[in-house]
Amino acid sequence: MSSPSVPAPAALRRFLAAYVLANLGIYIGFVPILSLLLPRRVAAIDPANSVATLSIVLLVGSLVASIANVLAGSWSDRAFTRTGNRRRPAAIGAAALVGTHTLVAAAHDLTTLVVAVAMFQLSLNVALAPIAALFVDHVPDRHKGRISGLMSAGMPGATLVVAALGLADGRDQAAPFLLSGALAAGCMVPLLLIWPRHAALPAPPPAVAAQRVRPANLALAWVSRFLIQLGATLLGGFIFLHLTALTPRVPAIAADGPSHALGILSLVGMIASAAAPLAGGWASDRAGRRRALLAGSALASAAALLVVAAPPGWPILVAAYAMVSSGLVLFLALHGAMTGQLLAGHPRRGALLGVFNLTNTVPSMLVPIATLAMAHVGLGLGGMFVVAAVSSAVAALLAVRVRGVD
Repeated sequence: MSSPSVPAPAALRRFLAAYVLANLGIYIGFVPILSLLLPRRVAAIDPANSVATLSIVLLVGSLVASIANVLAGSWSDRAFTRTGNRRRPAAIGAAALVGTHTLVAAAHDLTTLVVAVAMFQLSLNVALAPIAALFVDHVPDRHKGRISGLMSAGMPGATLVVAALGLADGRDQAAPFLLSGALAAGCMVPLLLIWPRHAALPAPPPAVAAQRVRPANLALAWVSRFLIQLGATLLGGFIFLHLTALTPRVPAIAADGPSHALGILSLVGMIASAAAPLAGGWASDRAGRRRALLAGSALASAAALLVVAAPPGWPILVAAYAMVSSGLVLFLALHGAMTGQLLAGHPRRGALLGVFNLTNTVPSMLVPIATLAMAHVGLGLGGMFVVAAVSSAVAALLAVRVRGVD
């Protein structure tokens, strides 16, 4: 019989499958709301000032998310110390996520909507923090790359939900909010039911653990991810305007319009970003080396961003966009696996993962401000993508300096 502290292979496979499914649920929990349902609701509430109103709502949500994830991670750390697992905070967050989808669905004025979105972000991060920490607690190092790669498929999966909701009905109504909340919670239920009962993975040797969690080492890892996310946020937020600016110089964009061009780029990018982290994660596990692949993916993104900034033609732009998309997602998948190794055995790993989650929320607040500043000094959209390329290259240089992991 297997030791209760070591899962049998079949139990480990069931856990990993449920874990990947729960991660998909997290993505379904926020992508449809933030990319489709919330903007549509804002447009219905305040059509004349929808951009400014949506910016206010998203900014409040980002601030709440930044604080909530760190606090929820600390709460799950305390729960883990007391009970040996983090299931209760995760279950409370999953239940609250369904409830707050209902709150947002019922909000039909700006004040109520801001409060509802703040509550939604709070519940989302209460669910997210313990589930993210579970990656460090129970996913073996030999599987971290491929599982992190599978987790990255959550974004394309959630994007398909967005497409289905958008094609089903273009009107603003409550049903899509309720459906996305129910789907998100449903994906988390299997994990909550089979939450691992065996002991967490053993901590690395003290000398290795001490090197991994040195402040300078964690800072290198944090800043490298932050710089990559800056580029990703800039690309996602301004690629449509960039395509519009390229229209006079690129006949293929002029022929069908920037919206059609963005649709093609999004489809190609989604396919590339789904395949790259699966292959890269598997390769990093097999080779036992992550930093080289991590740096390579960031440098590939940097080179492709330079092409996107001033493409010589449409086919090259499509290829460059695919490389940017795959490089960014591969970097984030491998960085997630590396972070899991760095924090292994740390008593406050849930809270520290919340600090790393700031690399997702802070760029969304800084990029609009930085973009206005760059525009003020005459730096156009092409120049902004050059800045994103430089930030990706610096991220590669910082990532290879992280110590304690191969």
